[in-house]
Amino acid sequence: MRSSLSRPYRVREGETAILECTVTDANPNTNITWRWVKINSTNDVLHTGRTYTIPDIKRDRSGSYGCRATNKVGTSEGAVIDIDVLCM
Repeated sequence: MRSSLSRPYRVREGETAILECTVTDANPNTNITWRWVKINSTNDVLHTGRTYTIPDIKRDRSGSYGCRATNKVGTSEGAVIDIDVLCM
């Protein structure tokens, strides 16, 4: 799995952040989920799908986001994208 975003991914507060995760090798096709990776997180799924869009992002959404691919064979931890939300 990979992401083509710069590291860290910088976006201005109030703009839309678009995170994309691409599965390079999977047979059968996979289900991609997104989670916010942080201390004391419940590790809840934020979004299901290859692209996760966060409209009108705020500074408190800065942090690491991870995508995970799952199919009937198993689960693969994928790319982690660090978002740096810049002040307006």
